[in-house]
Amino acid sequence: DNNNVIATSEGKQGLMLIREQCMRREVLGVLKRILLEHLIDDHTWFYVNKQAAYAGIIAICEDERESPLGPIKVEIKAKDIDGLIEWLTRF
Repeated sequence: DNNNVIATSEGKQGLMLIREQCMRREVLGVLKRILLEHLIDDHTWFYVNKQAAYAGIIAICEDERESPLGPIKVEIKAKDIDGLIEWLTRF
């Protein structure tokens, strides 16, 4: 039973909604900490609450148990991952 859905995006455009919503909800600091904790080589990841995402809201989860239906795992890979994290989490 594989419930994985994979979506791919090139460039920063695919992350704009996440960046904008995290900025509005004032959780960029939390997002940055999580991205840095999960940073390995040229990639990192974070969880998003599945129920909130279905309603169009980006709610960052620090632990997969925070999303009762299971979280959405967002994986990011970039040549300049440090620069991307800075851009994504800049206030």
